Amino acid sequence: MVIGKMPFVLPKGALDSEPPSRKKEFFIRRINKGLTQENWEQMELLSTECWHLLDSLLQPDQFKRLHAEEVLVHPWFTRNPYFNSRLSR
Repeated sequence: MVIGKMPFVLPKGALDSEPPSRKKEFFIRRINKGLTQENWEQMELLSTECWHLLDSLLQPDQFKRLHAEEVLVHPWFTRNPYFNSRLSR
């Protein structure tokens, strides 16, 4: 779930530290509620590269969806200094 969460967490600049059970409850409530105005406003802050990565990961057609190897060389990861130093190891 790390890759799924990173595009949303890193632009805000902080990782949350809530217990997993509380995170799961919150996540389920948010799914059931749907996207709020705040969600749409936050998504506007995402970079074009981040949007492309998310779109590629959530692609319904499995043949068009990115594979793990492609994700690791995606510009959102390779141009991000945080990941660049960690992925080159």
